[in-house]
Amino acid sequence: MSFYPHSCPRNLHQNPWRCALLPRRQGYYSQLLLHEAKIYEILREHPHPNLGQSLGCVVGEDGRLEGLALLKYKTTLSERAHDISFGLGQREKCIAAIKSVLEHLHSLGLAHNDLSPSNIMFTDKGEPVLLDFDACHPVGTELDKGGHVGDWQGISRVVYKESSTECDLKALEYLDTWLKNKYEEMKESISNE
Repeated sequence: MSFYPHSCPRNLHQNPWRCALLPRRQGYYSQLLLHEAKIYEILREHPHPNLGQSLGCVVGEDGRLEGLALLKYKTTLSERAHDISFGLGQREKCIAAIKSVLEHLHSLGLAHNDLSPSNIMFTDKGEPVLLDFDACHPVGTELDKGGHVGDWQGISRVVYKESSTECDLKALEYLDTWLKNKYEEMKESISNE
């Protein structure tokens, strides 16, 4: 097994959209892993401070992709949202940072298509980062994963069949509402004690 730091094998780096798995490993999860590696290669070439970072690829002795090495983050937005010390101002800054990273993806012709509280984590310095790019595709691509907006804690669900900036922006709108509502619920709960 080999580790390719800061980059994946040369065939991914040279042309990430043309690399394919060998027939023996054409399972669904293998394809998702390869797709996510391709996206991380594109993002490595077009960085943004609020994008999760790939440290490289893990490649088996047979030359096949076996995993991604990602920078480790400790806390999800889902966890932070339930913490009253994560104030309204911090929540607004978080949404602004995620909006910025989505605009960056959109400028590259990509949409994330899976924005949720579980796919946003925080650095040690408290900066939000967007992760989980297996549903990220060029805008207009038919989706077989992702495209489901909402469906967390009372937020109604909307489904998109194609990769789109609209999917990301609707998810961001829902996320903003959910974060603010969660804060108000906790604040009210504390004042009622």
